[in-house]
Order: sequence, then C-alpha cells, then structure tokens
Amino acid sequence: MNFFILLLTIRASVSSSFTPDNNRSSFLHAVEDYYLQGHVSHHQISSSVLSCALLCLRNRRLCRSLNYDKEGSKICELNDEGIDITQTGVTSLVPKSGFIFGQLLNLTVSKKQESQITNGTEYF
Repeated sequence: MNFFILLLTIRASVSSSFTPDNNRSSFLHAVEDYYLQGHVSHHQISSSVLSCALLCLRNRRLCRSLNYDKEGSKICELNDEGIDITQTGVTSLVPKSGFIFGQLLNLTVSKKQESQITNGTEYF
C-alpha cells in the first residue's frame, strides 16, 4: 500500500468564514488503490489528484475526503464522510485498483504563526 501527503494552501481573500489575515492549509493523506464507498456527494472530471484535492478544499462543507480515478476516467469524487484512522474495525474504505483515496487534515495558520515559521522560530 502506497501513500503520500500533499500540503495545500489557499489564501482566503474573499470569504465570510475566514479573515484575510489567515491562510487555510491542509495536509492530504492519500492512499493509492483504495476507495471510500457509499459517501459520494459530488463528482466531476479533474485533471489530477491535486486539482481534485483543491476542489475538496474549496468545498469543505460538502467534502471530508475524496476518491480520484487516476488511471481511467479521471473522475474526482467528493465524499461527505471520511475515515477515522485512529479507529479500527468495519470501514467503507475498500481496495480498488487505479483509485486514490485522500482525506484532508486541516490546519489554520495565522499571519503571525506563518512569520514565525518562515523565520525558523517555531516548528510543528
């Protein structure tokens, strides 16, 4: 099982739920050849898993995770549920060749924290 993590950042320039002084970032925990079944709330064609993840990030009210068909139709599916990786037991996450399952893990970073991070005074 292969997995990878992407860091996505979108500046909240016009949004009622975020102030302009905050960045909204997420880690994408992705697992290749897995699929979350039964929770698709929206689907559309997407050129890459990155564009699919950005679509999910822009639609956070509808999207907790995503399925991306990397080898076939390039369909991006936004899921209204995710998985709790700390729990064991029955899950809707099933093996499915050619798909990537991704779940966004949220971070909110203020301008002050961003400045401290880039100056090397704070680490996560």
